[in-house]
Amino acid sequence: MSSAHPLRRLLLSTAALVAGGIASVALVAPSPAMAASLPDLRVTIAVAPVKATYAVGDAITTTFTVVNAGTATAKNARIEGGNEEGVDRKTDEPSDQFDLAPGESRSIAWAGTIDQAAAVEGSAHGGWSFTNDAGEANPADNMGTFRVDVPGSTGVLSGKVYVDVKGDHDSTQPGLAGVTLTVTDSKGRTAGTVKTGTDGAFTMTLPAGVYVLSVAGWQVEGENSANAKVLGGQTADLALPLLPGGNQPEPSRTATPAPSSSAPGLPVTGSKTGPTLLVGAAVIAIGAVAFFVGRRRRRRFVLPD
Repeated sequence: MSSAHPLRRLLLSTAALVAGGIASVALVAPSPAMAASLPDLRVTIAVAPVKATYAVGDAITTTFTVVNAGTATAKNARIEGGNEEGVDRKTDEPSDQFDLAPGESRSIAWAGTIDQAAAVEGSAHGGWSFTNDAGEANPADNMGTFRVDVPGSTGVLSGKVYVDVKGDHDSTQPGLAGVTLTVTDSKGRTAGTVKTGTDGAFTMTLPAGVYVLSVAGWQVEGENSANAKVLGGQTADLALPLLPGGNQPEPSRTATPAPSSSAPGLPVTGSKTGPTLLVGAAVIAIGAVAFFVGRRRRRRFVLPD
C-alpha cells in the first residue's frame, strides 16, 4: 500500500482534533481571572455650586470624577461621548487623556451656564461616558449623569382617561368619567390631582418637568403610557389607557438622557465555564470518533495501490 494513505490519515486526524479544540475554545466564557485583570472605570458627575434650585443665567461647573476600580491600569482614559440639555458651554467637552493605575482617580471640571432650554424643560441634565484603550471589566458604570432643577415655567397637561376594552390602545373608546388622576413628579412627590369629566377628559397646569400618572384601583396599560413630559409654555396631550387592577407599572421617572440609572453596575465576578468546557470536550471526542470510524471504512473498501 502507498505511504500516502498513512500520511492522509494523520492529516485528517490532526484536522479533526484542531477543529474540536477551536470549537471548545469558542464556547468557553472568559474566566474570572481574565475579567479581574482589566481596568474598571467608574464615573460620577457633580454640579457646583450645590443649590436646591437653579435659574437661567446661573454659572455652574460640572466635575467628572473617574475612578479605576479594576486591577489593571487604564490607558488613555477619556470622554467617549454624551449629551445634555439646558447648559450653555463656551468650550467643547474636555479632551483630557490620562492613564489611571488601579485605585487612582482623576477629576475634570467643565464650566457652563444654565440656559433658557433648562427653564422650558424644568431642569438641566446630561450624561457622559468614559472609555480607555486597555479594556473594561464593567462598561455599565462608565457613564455619569447629572440633573438640577430649574423651576419657574409652567405648561399644560391635558388628555383623556379611558378603559381599553378592545386592548388596542384606541383612544376613541369611551372615556372614564369621575375618576381622580394623580400626577407624581420625578422625585416621587405628588404634583397635583384632577378629576376627569363626563367624557374622561382632564386638564391641569403644572411646572415644567416629567411626571407619572396613576388612577387608584386601575392599572395603566403599557410600560410607558403613564409617563408625561410637560414643557414650559406648551401643552402636552396624553391618552391614558386603563385596565382593572391597582398594580401600576414602574416607568422611568428621570428626564436624564442616560440609558441607565446613575447607580454603578456590579462588576462581573465569575463565569459558568463548567458546562462549556464539557461541550468543548464532547466536540473533540466526536471529531476523533468520526475520524477513526472513517479510517476503518477506508481499510475495508479501498483497494491497495
